[in-house]
Formats: sequence, C-alpha cells, structure tokens
Amino acid sequence: MEQFVCFAQFFDSECGVLHTDFLFAENVLKNSDSANAETLFTLLSNKMAELNIEINKVSSLVSDGASVMLGSRTGLAARLKEVNSRIISIHCICHRLALACVDTAKDVEYTGTVEDLLRQLWKYLENSPKRMAVYLKVQQEVKSFDLSKKSRKVITKKLKKACQTRWL
Repeated sequence: MEQFVCFAQFFDSECGVLHTDFLFAENVLKNSDSANAETLFTLLSNKMAELNIEINKVSSLVSDGASVMLGSRTGLAARLKEVNSRIISIHCICHRLALACVDTAKDVEYTGTVEDLLRQLWKYLENSPKRMAVYLKVQQEVKSFDLSKKSRKVITKKLKKACQTRWL
C-alpha cells in the first residue's frame, strides 16, 4: 500500500490565525499499478475537484522530498507547475530534520547509545502492566503531576517503541 496524505495550511487574514486542515488520505495503488507522479497528479486533481479547491489558487507543495514528488522534470511538483506556474515546491523541514538525525546517528556514538537505552526501556515496559504502572508512578513523582485513571490509560497506550524518527 502506498499512502498519499494531504493537508492544507492557510492564513486567515481576518482572524489573524494560521489554519491546518486534513484533506484526505488515499491508497494510491487502489486504482493504479504505480505510485508515479502521473498517478499522484490525477489523484490530487480529482480530490481537489471533489473538495472544490482550485489548483490555480494553490501557492505551494510541501512534501517528503522524494523525486516522485519534487522531481524537476517528471515529479508531482513539475506536473502542478504545468497547471499553476506560481506553485512553490518545498522539501518539508520536519522530513529534512528526521533524515539529518538518521544520518547523524550513524556518526555520533552517543546518539546510538541513547537510542539503545530508549529501546531497552520500551522492551522492558512493553508487555508488563506492572512495570508500566511503576514507571508512570516514578514519572509522576519526578515531574510532580497527578494523572487520572483515564489519563494514565491514554499515556500508557501512547508510549511507543523508540526509533530514529520518534526520539526528537
């Protein structure tokens, strides 16, 4: 499965507020054999039309930086520029940071040590409600905060496996 997730961000000058709205998430391979730029362009165009958003009013495309998205000749950005020459295409800063951290982790031994410690902690807590309860109790005491039972359950569920893109 290849997921195409689309958000819109815009500034409301009347309210002075920046809005970010989720538009859609679609399996690109549902109606196509390939997640190429042509397929992505068709999917995006169709979804934008369904949502009554005109592509010629879009000002930018921010993506993960893959060549299928930002390729200067055949990428989605190039296809969008054929329709709207004013579109600015940008490699998402969050993706750039994640990639930089992954590259840095290979060269900085300390980063690998921290990642290993986080992974060991996660493994230690993963399948033990008792250990998780003790861990949360210690965190409450260290941080001096109280959690309701409901909040404790939510936090317990949200604790995720430590990996290179989640320890930022």
